[in-house]
Amino acid sequence: MRQSYSESFEVACLEHGDQIATIDPTGAAVSFSNLFYTVLAFAEALQDHGVRKGDLVAVHVLDAIAGTALKLALLRIGASAMGTTGADGSLGVAPAFHLIEGGAPTTGGTDIVVGRDWIRSPRRWVPIAGGGRMITSTSGTTGLPKLCQISDTDLIKRVQRSARWRGLPEGAVFIGYSPFSNPFFNHMSRAVLSGMTHIHPRADEFASLALMDRVGVQTAYLSPWNFRRILDAAEAGAVRPHRLRRIVTGGGELAPALATRAETIFNAEVILSYGSSET
Repeated sequence: MRQSYSESFEVACLEHGDQIATIDPTGAAVSFSNLFYTVLAFAEALQDHGVRKGDLVAVHVLDAIAGTALKLALLRIGASAMGTTGADGSLGVAPAFHLIEGGAPTTGGTDIVVGRDWIRSPRRWVPIAGGGRMITSTSGTTGLPKLCQISDTDLIKRVQRSARWRGLPEGAVFIGYSPFSNPFFNHMSRAVLSGMTHIHPRADEFASLALMDRVGVQTAYLSPWNFRRILDAAEAGAVRPHRLRRIVTGGGELAPALATRAETIFNAEVILSYGSSET
């Protein structure tokens, strides 16, 4: 059994190599090996910008692939990664660095601009330092968001527990959650560790459904907000993914009538999940 999420991620990416891990915003396929070497290059760049083991770093990069790769790079070098929730100090934490896309306002700490020059082959091997942590947040739908710190070693235990209870993906997945959220990281992790393609929302729901059909998505993980928008688009004439078999939604209420409509429209089973942040 692997001792940390970083170790499991590396092994899975190298094992699945040239298989498609995800699709970038331009529509280009990103292999598992390319995803891993992106994380390695980001880890190198972070160290070159002065980020060290034990530092708390907030990631303000909206792109799902880049934002996730940055967090995984921070884990690899033993730093602590968090999203935007609470990064202004309002929840009692004070990041030493903020990874931003040019022009974002500073909120304390040192801003590091993540640009296109970060997308390159790594120049050196950056080993797993150990001690990395992820600061996650509840959604805030039932009150003030709550932060939780999870170590690199506990992250893999969490993913493994989720896999035991929910199973591993059996095909490509669509993740309709914010890339800063707990559900996004959990679903992405299970897809990567099982060697399955995962894709993310596009500019609109028509484009998202078309991509889901092209990739052959079998399971869609959707927030209630994205669930309603995807359903509305399908009812308005958007492509209905021909291989979609299961829709899992969580993070809020789902009316039974809405679930029934979706099962009819997509010819897919709808499942309501809850409590992933709390558990």
